[in-house]
Amino acid sequence: KMKLCGGQLYVLDVILERIESALLRKWLLEKFQADGNGIKQCLPQDPNQAGKFQKAELAKDMHGLDFRFSPEQKDKDTRAAPFIAQCGAGNVFIVNAEWTEAYVSYITKFPATRFKDAMDATSRCHMELTFSAASGFNELGGAPIVHTLEDAVHVDNTYGLRGFHHHER
Repeated sequence: KMKLCGGQLYVLDVILERIESALLRKWLLEKFQADGNGIKQCLPQDPNQAGKFQKAELAKDMHGLDFRFSPEQKDKDTRAAPFIAQCGAGNVFIVNAEWTEAYVSYITKFPATRFKDAMDATSRCHMELTFSAASGFNELGGAPIVHTLEDAVHVDNTYGLRGFHHHER
């Protein structure tokens, strides 16, 4: 879950789980329903027939929810570039939570890692949020923001994602 506020991007919630494909539909729907209908969900759509089928099947169970499927464009490294640029500019803050250390570990190893899903989901959410912000929408995936800036971890980098420190105002 992310929020865009005053040109700064807040990573508010991250789920780092590998879900078996047989359980994925149920798991996704549980997460979406827990988020509620005020949160926009954005899902990647595989470009082949299986992707169209998955989209149609999931959509049947998503009545009352704000969601969008879109095909992935370009490779994961290219899609991550705008998020990495915002990190480099000091505009990304990550809530200090139980998942923060593992999440930061994943994204700071990007792109020199074979596990790119955390960064890919992050960059997808960032791009969707950026385009949605133009229409006044500023939050994706999760419950309303409850943390203050002092509770956030600030990502600091000059090249890629090197590290992080606690941000104090």
